[in-house]
Amino acid sequence: MIGMGFVIGSWVTEARAATPEAFEQRLEAELRAVDPALVEVFARANQARARQDHAGAEKLYAEVFEKAPGFVHAERRRCGELLALDQHDAALALCRDAVAKAPQAPNLTALASVLAAESNGSKPSVSELEEAYGLLERAEADDPEDSYVALAQCQVAMQRSSIPELRNCSSRLDALAPNDPRTAWASWLLAMSTGRFDDADEQIERARKNGAPAAMLEAMIKGTEDNRPFTDRAWYWGWRILAGWLSLSSLLVLAGTALSRITLRTAENWTPDSARRGASLRAVYRGVLVVCSLLYYLSLPLVLLAVVALAAGLVYGMFVIGYIPIKLGLIAALMVFATAAALVKSLTYRPSDEAPGVHVQLAGEPELRATLDEVAARIGTRPVDTVYMTPDTNLAVFERKRGERCLVLGAGVLEGMPLPAFKAILAHEYGHFSNRDTAGGGFALSVRRSLLRFVVGLAESGHNTVWNPAWWFATGFYRIFLRVSQGASRLQEILADRRAAEAYGGAAFASGLRHVLACDLHFEQHVNAEIERALKAREPLQRLWSPLADRTTDAEQLSAALNREPSPYDSHPSPRDRIRWVEHLRSDAHDVDGTDDVHDVHVAPRDAWSLFKNRAQHEREVTLFVYGRLAEAGVHPAALPKD
Repeated sequence: MIGMGFVIGSWVTEARAATPEAFEQRLEAELRAVDPALVEVFARANQARARQDHAGAEKLYAEVFEKAPGFVHAERRRCGELLALDQHDAALALCRDAVAKAPQAPNLTALASVLAAESNGSKPSVSELEEAYGLLERAEADDPEDSYVALAQCQVAMQRSSIPELRNCSSRLDALAPNDPRTAWASWLLAMSTGRFDDADEQIERARKNGAPAAMLEAMIKGTEDNRPFTDRAWYWGWRILAGWLSLSSLLVLAGTALSRITLRTAENWTPDSARRGASLRAVYRGVLVVCSLLYYLSLPLVLLAVVALAAGLVYGMFVIGYIPIKLGLIAALMVFATAAALVKSLTYRPSDEAPGVHVQLAGEPELRATLDEVAARIGTRPVDTVYMTPDTNLAVFERKRGERCLVLGAGVLEGMPLPAFKAILAHEYGHFSNRDTAGGGFALSVRRSLLRFVVGLAESGHNTVWNPAWWFATGFYRIFLRVSQGASRLQEILADRRAAEAYGGAAFASGLRHVLACDLHFEQHVNAEIERALKAREPLQRLWSPLADRTTDAEQLSAALNREPSPYDSHPSPRDRIRWVEHLRSDAHDVDGTDDVHDVHVAPRDAWSLFKNRAQHEREVTLFVYGRLAEAGVHPAALPKD
């Protein structure tokens, strides 16, 4: 039971089942029969009471009562005004006198209200409340339809801490005066006393609709908020925040899915206007990614709060049941610490600026430098500044913050790749530069890295468990972000494919893409087999890449790779579709080797390795790079023989 009795005195005034006008008319008729001249004075007293001029009203009621001592209504109302003026003893004396003269419901109720009111900051005694309760029972028996009686009963019930009495009077008020704001107030008291805060909110709204005074509404709202448990507040806001988060996340997924379909439809039905549509799609994708990124950063404090709340709830539950399992408490504390540590690390993580492979000195490779410049000119963009050769089948570009453009050349694809096809693949990578795919985008990229680091950090700490809210968030949001961001990546690949095919022909690009796929099919198996052979034979690693071109690619395997359906999380469309969308394109340009048709890739006698002056040196350097990576993993093949 909450102590709300202090709220009552200001609003417990006469209220009857009959209309106030009819009741006042009956009082005026009684007074007119005694002294018609006093009717106007009584009316002015009522007006003063209505505007809460208690001193003025008290004087006017005193004047009426002095001239008409038998008119107990003036005495009773003067009692109420004296109570409002904190003259409790004087008010009590007047109300007792009114009851003695006329023991009727209004007088009995007024006396009960004075007995239940505070006096000079002191609460009423048990005996005063008991007397007030008895008076109200007599008042109810005298006039069961008087809502003023039921309202006073609610006041006394609160002070007597009696839920049954409060429930009874509240029910009576609902029946007698459903549209009176004080009825809503009584129902609010009952809801608050029984801990039903949602019902209390409804009664506040009910009181507002029924024209409750501002002071009453303010007191009800403040009382609700002051007494609402923290868990209720957390639940109130928690489920709303979660619902909003899930709704926004769903909208982002739907937007990403719709944009992805529009992208594929644009690629499928390319028209001269599609390039402009592609630029518009990129702008929309960028906006969706910004919203998705902001949602991630805004979610992190809430995720950490959820983890802390879960741990605190576990500890609280232990105290409630009176049993504290130390191990469970430690697990909860470690979960909070590990989650916070993983979150901080994910936000402070900075990618290494370490070279991804062996730095190729372009000054010593004039033909490679010329080819890179030629392809850049064909695409209409600035050529790369730095080339790294890596021991894999990657072909990619990236851009450092200082504007340095870098190209990654996987040694595993250079053998046997026709030069026109190599140029077309380079043109695709330069297309990313031209389309500004590698510049900016730092916001979305940082979110992706942060998310990945968050997932890895939780996994490494062993707190990637189903009861850790952070794990659900990290893995779930990572999927959401991938669905959206990978759709943008697929659009970038489609536009870059188009640029490459327009520059060097669709056939050259298709040849290069098939070559890369073929190398991918057996590269890992070949390299792992060579490393295993070298370790067993205690021999140096050799011929890591050259034999790739000699292998016969299984037609079924290549067909499966070409026709593989991409998942929503893939960054590239299906190779089959990429080839189909551009293979019909032809270029009027001439190959640097002097061939008249770069589309007929079989007439080119040279491959990508032919652009390098000293292939053996580059292979050795990349092999040494592999040695370094193996050493980091604790694997040590025999040293390379000296030149």
